[in-house]
Amino acid sequence: LVKAIGADSLKTELSRLGLKCGGTPLDRAKRLFLTKSTPLDQLPKKLFAKKKLPQDSRDKNGNVDAGEWGERRVDLARQEAVVTALLNQLGPTLERTLRRAERRQTQTIQEREKELEEDLHGS
Repeated sequence: LVKAIGADSLKTELSRLGLKCGGTPLDRAKRLFLTKSTPLDQLPKKLFAKKKLPQDSRDKNGNVDAGEWGERRVDLARQEAVVTALLNQLGPTLERTLRRAERRQTQTIQEREKELEEDLHGS
């Protein structure tokens, strides 16, 4: 995962999910991989970054403006829903592409040429 995606991309994705994004690239990959099989609300609290409220969401006395913070959470939830829906739509295509790439890696040159001919001219 680290080699395929890159350390910076792992850090960006962990940060987007609200998870800790420090440590070695391998640690980051392990944290991100946990999200594949476990919903965020079921992950241990120690994996999440400390939440910092933006300075502009506090009034002069340092109190949090709950309305503005709530709106930001709704916007974030909406974005997550859109990303999840897109991923669900693209999932089968990604899986087919991965299977085809794996198959092509095991093919000989003659088999690749034959497949290309079939694709161009039909079976």
